[in-house]
Parts: sequence; structure tokens; C-alpha cells
Amino acid sequence: MSSQRGNVKKRAPKHQNTFAFKHNPKSKKTDRILSMPIHGLCEKCRKQIEWRKKYRKYKPLTQPGSCIYCHQKTVTSAYHASCDPCAKERDICAKCCLTKEIVASEQELLAEHEEKEREFENTLEGMRERDRRAYLRKLEKEKEAITNGEGADSAEVNGYESYDEEDEDMQ
Repeated sequence: MSSQRGNVKKRAPKHQNTFAFKHNPKSKKTDRILSMPIHGLCEKCRKQIEWRKKYRKYKPLTQPGSCIYCHQKTVTSAYHASCDPCAKERDICAKCCLTKEIVASEQELLAEHEEKEREFENTLEGMRERDRRAYLRKLEKEKEAITNGEGADSAEVNGYESYDEEDEDMQ
């Protein structure tokens, strides 16, 4: 009776890759895959999907898959186990189905950033020139303090406030 398990050969590989994998960046399928949003996933699953897209291992679904919770054919994203409504309802990752912190998609982050910028500009428009310049100086000092490693607290301690507050104290 033989004790061999498979045809095992213990030696170095015959050939070694001399250059990294290079895809065809101009194909329509590649463009379509890269433009697909990644949403409703935890950090780990998101990185896995990004890796698949980066190295062209991502295979999009040709037909919708069935959700493991509602048993309907509603899963439209590849590698997802549950549909978006079920994942949001249970507050879970749509791929691994674990209750982890869900990472926002690029579109949501971009929209949130634009909203903050608009809100910031609106607050600046509502201020007087003196207040606006004082506020911008304060923000500049806070950024400097953060880059120097002091933290944002030191800027407030140093007393960068508008002149109006000082004027009110004098009256």
C-alpha cells in the first residue's frame, strides 16, 4: 500500500514572474466594473472588493442573486450575501453579514464633504468682514498647531477670538 498523497514535487517554481500584472485599461468592461460603486460594506470587505477590482479579479453578476434573509432575487452587487434593504434594516455588512461599522461609499463621502463646504461658505457669508478674518486666522492657527503636533486645544488657550468680543468686554 502506497503512502503517497498526490504527485508532490518539492522544488522551486519553473518560471518566475518578471513583471507585474498589467490589465487592458481601455476595455469597456473594465470601465464599467471600475465605475460600479462599493456600498454597504465593512472596511475589510470593502478592501477585498477594491483588491478584486484593482487586479481585475472582480466578476460582476449577470443575474441578481438571492438574499439570505428575504430569499428574494434582489442581490444586484457581486460578492454580496444580502440585499441592500435587508443589510440596512439589520445594520450589517452586506458581504460578511457581521455587525461591523459600515464604511460610507465614495459618493456619500463626496456629497457629505461638499455639504460641509457649502455650510462653511454660508457661515462666512453671514459674518462681517472683521469677524470673517478673525475666524479664518483662528482656523489657520489651529491647522498650524495640529501640523506642529500641539493639538487644537492650544489655539483656543492662546486666545484667537474676534475683536467684537473684546469690544463688548470694554463697554
